[in-house]
Amino acid sequence: MKLSKSKLQQIIKEEFQSLFKEDRQAHIAGIQAKVGRLEAEVERIEDAMEAREAEIDRRNYPEKEYELRDLRTTPEYFEMTSRRNRMEEKIEELESQMRELSGENLEEEKEDDLHFSSSQSPAEADETYHQCMIDVDVDPDPGVDEETAKARICTDTRKAAGATLDWSEEREKEVQRARKGGESG
Repeated sequence: MKLSKSKLQQIIKEEFQSLFKEDRQAHIAGIQAKVGRLEAEVERIEDAMEAREAEIDRRNYPEKEYELRDLRTTPEYFEMTSRRNRMEEKIEELESQMRELSGENLEEEKEDDLHFSSSQSPAEADETYHQCMIDVDVDPDPGVDEETAKARICTDTRKAAGATLDWSEEREKEVQRARKGGESG
């Protein structure tokens, strides 16, 4: 079986995207598992702290309030509080990373609709090209007009993405009409 260069590029690109998506999902799952472990540890620390406080609360004597204050100022209690706080910060950081990864995933799917792709038909590639011409900002080199600079960028991007360089039938008709001096065909 003989594969063309563009077909091979398309297969490689699709496999890479698939692996990247699986990698991202595995990373998100790993973060979720770590968050779960950290939350369980935070709960264990809080339970231990509450148990020590409850032990003092069970006592019925006037000095128990002072004993609670003393407990909360011990190095052991301070270490437990510090450890719990660090874990809660780590949980917030990990949850932020998960939101970022999930958000990037959604943005990439939206971007795929707006960018060149080797799986686009000529008409879709033309539509993306026209949108590229509208969206791209350029600072053209001296002697090059803005339209030409935009066309180079969009064409290079189209080629790099493996999108077809063939024109759609509609674009082909536009070119034919332009070559005939504006006559309709």
